[in-house]
Amino acid sequence: MGFLYRPHLDVDYYSDSIGFKGLLNAKSLSSQFRDTQMVRQLFALSTKRSVDDYMLMQQMAIFEMTSVNGSMERASELLHEAFRLAPWSKPIAHSLAELSLKKAETARTELEKAKYRSSKIMTN
Repeated sequence: MGFLYRPHLDVDYYSDSIGFKGLLNAKSLSSQFRDTQMVRQLFALSTKRSVDDYMLMQQMAIFEMTSVNGSMERASELLHEAFRLAPWSKPIAHSLAELSLKKAETARTELEKAKYRSSKIMTN
């Protein structure tokens, strides 16, 4: 994981940014690593290199939503922060909708299911 701290990776350059994002694809990381803590550590290091990166937050949230030991609460926090940073982003809005559907699937009551199915993206 030392590659994230080398001064040669500058996410402000397009080519470095593309490589950085490719390395941190949630679905790819989930398939490559069984240890969720290892992936979380990788994401934690990544946020030091790319601060307030809404697309990185989205990938972290997708990992939390799809991981066996994932946290829907953490996914929600990450996606709402990403939406705050980039309210125009359709991929973020889509991920928020996916999160609502996942919450509806695991809801215990019909009222709770209806709440998540009808939820709108909130800017606050």
